[in-house]
Amino acid sequence: MEAARLLGQLATEASSSRAPPLRLKKLHVLAALEVEAFRARSLEAGDLQATLTGRPTVAGTGSGAKATKAAHTQAAQTLAGKS
Repeated sequence: MEAARLLGQLATEASSSRAPPLRLKKLHVLAALEVEAFRARSLEAGDLQATLTGRPTVAGTGSGAKATKAAHTQAAQTLAGKS
């Protein structure tokens, strides 16, 4: 997360020094990619923690993409009348 903050600060400083727009865009995109990578690492760590403790980490439903996909599948089946 610190890397994303630093990249954001660099982009802000570069914009005040009239840097080329493409450089600013690249700095902002890199910051966004760092945030996504941090989020992915955090979710994976949450999944690992849930596995180790046997307790879900997100609102009692489990965490990560698997729990979300299972919930969506169950909702779709319920709506289709297939309990």
